[in-house]
Amino acid sequence: MFRTTLVNLAPDGSHAQPETGPRYLGELSRQAVGVLLDRFCTLDEAENAKADPEILVETRRLKHVVRTAQGRLHLYDARDPLAPAHVLTVEEVLAEIDGSALAMRTRSPFTPPAEDLIAPVEVAPVSRTPSAEVLRPSNRVALATVALSSASYLIFCLFFADAGQSVDGFVPVADEPTSESFRTELSGVYMTGPQPGDHGIALTADGNLKLFQNNAQGAPSLIRDTYRIGHVGSQISARGTETKVTLRFDGKTRLTSGGETYHRLP
Repeated sequence: MFRTTLVNLAPDGSHAQPETGPRYLGELSRQAVGVLLDRFCTLDEAENAKADPEILVETRRLKHVVRTAQGRLHLYDARDPLAPAHVLTVEEVLAEIDGSALAMRTRSPFTPPAEDLIAPVEVAPVSRTPSAEVLRPSNRVALATVALSSASYLIFCLFFADAGQSVDGFVPVADEPTSESFRTELSGVYMTGPQPGDHGIALTADGNLKLFQNNAQGAPSLIRDTYRIGHVGSQISARGTETKVTLRFDGKTRLTSGGETYHRLP
């Protein structure tokens, strides 16, 4: 049995419910969790980007976080949030959770034939640069984390750099009720298009910001930030806290940033 908790998600996993928070479903069978995951990976992309839903699945010794994007499941180790996700099928996710996948990976290693053991071995010069084959698991995780962070930063530099070149003239709204009203009115998902390589921006009413790029394979490249509402001249705008990205709104259905025009999804 798996202890299962839904976050920002309907009880049957069929659609996202923004800002509903965690909902504990109790202990579910392997089959029941499989049905839930099947529904979860069919979520509408706009709902998914706005609500950021996830499924937490716990066993006696392990705790996993499952997210979804573009019809795929992304499995995270809750004990190591910096480790990259594994993109898996429903059955592969269940195998990771119930431990059967680990058992397969750690079974007795293959023993080479006897002739291989006594065959002459040519000793290659020792390299002072450690290769991936001799790295310890902890080092591999560290390298993967650095690579993931570098990739995210590179995505921002390549595709959103123009958005943060200059924030001169941005004046934040000082009155919090007014700022909250604007955030509620303008929150949503804005995209330049639905194709791989197109960019998107997701804004929530509580001040969270996501910059993402659609990829042909795998989950979108994603950068998370927060934002403040303000003005650039007479135009309602928003500014990222860390990325310094500036978003200029043209009514409620369109914004411009970094020389690109984004249209709000219905």
